[in-house]
Amino acid sequence: MTEQPLEMLVRTALWRQFGAAIDMLEHALLACPAELWEEHLLNEVG
Repeated sequence: MTEQPLEMLVRTALWRQFGAAIDMLEHALLACPAELWEEHLLNEVG
């Protein structure tokens, strides 16, 4: 296995972390109960 330049290693690590963060966001959104998506969280003004 040949060593890659540091820049390529950093890019690869950042891309993988970004992908993992997107996956975690997807899982959190899917795990959220449907009732919470329809609930008003702020009092309506007016």
